Amino acid sequence: MEELNMKEILINEFENDPIYRLALLNKLEDSIFTESILALHKDTTYSTVETGKIIDRSDSTIRNHFRSELVDYIAPEKFGKFYRLNYKSIFKLHLVFLLIDQAGKTTIDILSELGIEPGVTVSSNFKRLPPRNERNDLQSENDGQDYFLIETKVQEFEQKLDLQRIMINILKYEKEISDLERKITHNHSKINEILILSRLKYEKEISEIEQKITHNHSKINEILMRSLMEYEKEISELEQEITNNQSKISEAQDQSRMKFLEEKQSLLITNSLKNSFKKSSFLGFLKKSEVDVHQLANDINSNLRVKYDNEAQENIKEFKSIIKDLQGKKVTIEGKLKPIKNQLHSFSLYSDLSDEFDVKVQDEIKEYITNIKELKKEKETIESKLDAIINQFYSSSINIDLIDVLDINFKKNIKEFIMSIEELENKKQILESSREKENKKLNLSQLSDRKIEVLSILED
Repeated sequence: MEELNMKEILINEFENDPIYRLALLNKLEDSIFTESILALHKDTTYSTVETGKIIDRSDSTIRNHFRSELVDYIAPEKFGKFYRLNYKSIFKLHLVFLLIDQAGKTTIDILSELGIEPGVTVSSNFKRLPPRNERNDLQSENDGQDYFLIETKVQEFEQKLDLQRIMINILKYEKEISDLERKITHNHSKINEILILSRLKYEKEISEIEQKITHNHSKINEILMRSLMEYEKEISELEQEITNNQSKISEAQDQSRMKFLEEKQSLLITNSLKNSFKKSSFLGFLKKSEVDVHQLANDINSNLRVKYDNEAQENIKEFKSIIKDLQGKKVTIEGKLKPIKNQLHSFSLYSDLSDEFDVKVQDEIKEYITNIKELKKEKETIESKLDAIINQFYSSSINIDLIDVLDINFKKNIKEFIMSIEELENKKQILESSREKENKKLNLSQLSDRKIEVLSILED
């Protein structure tokens, strides 16, 4: 609501103001009511420094207008050497600068719009001295006036004309400098646009490279996972064969033991029957023989165990050899499997071809490792260019070496803008030097003007 109130106040206040109307005629509506203007307070006065911040002008530039015939229109309050401006004075000053900068108007144009013809300010009101060709008539009409007084007034008139001419030159230089600064700012903006486009292009390229690197890593992981599964399958098959052969060994041992027990039992029964009866004595009677069954069993057991142990060892010898070969193959495959597991569990990126991988695996992933190396080099090159562009955003001056890191499509354009900025900066320095000279003339002219005033006072 604050902004709307101030805008209404200004519109109502300046509805019939000729300078405000002139600004509207020149289609400056969008530049008239800025945020800083709308933030003004009706009951506050501002210093020239504060005013400069509000309308984006230097303190010296504002004071130059206070030395011109526009001072009565702007109407600042003077307190000794200092000025205070209310919201009306600031708005009037803002309108004057807008017309000079954006509509190409001069101080004379603005004075003319106000109905004031440029001339000498003798008092607080605007008055014009007669031209030179009327001075003789004036002198003849005023024979009683002192010649010295007339000459003093003439000198004062000429001094004021010189002062006005100097101020017009200063304002002209400031307008040209302001135009150059706008062009320089425009070129800087164009350079920034190119840098932003280059940055986006390089960031996109880096993103694409990272995607390719990730793709190659995925391919390597696929190969390692496939190899891992193949090796684990081979190990599983070997373990199954080892288990099968161990089962055959157990089975052969069980069969050998069964044969041993069967034959042992058969021999015990046979020998027991043989020794159950012996021939009788000379009386012809048969009698029961005394047989050492325990000793007989031990003898049979000892003889048969050697026989069947040898037989069993002969039967399982082949299975043990097979198991030994299978275990050797398993150890070899486990050796191939270990580096693959370590790599998959490490979550690290592949930077080189590991010698621990099996030759078969190395051959499969070699191409992808090479791709990753090349992509990383390309990424580092682009990142260095991107760093140079990012650093330029935080630099106050243009780095000419920046051209080398740009894409060929942008090099020509940015070079033209940089050269244009250099040329504009040189022109600006020349104009600033000329303005400084005019300011010195202005100071000397004002000093001379004070001397004339002193002489007038003394004469009076």
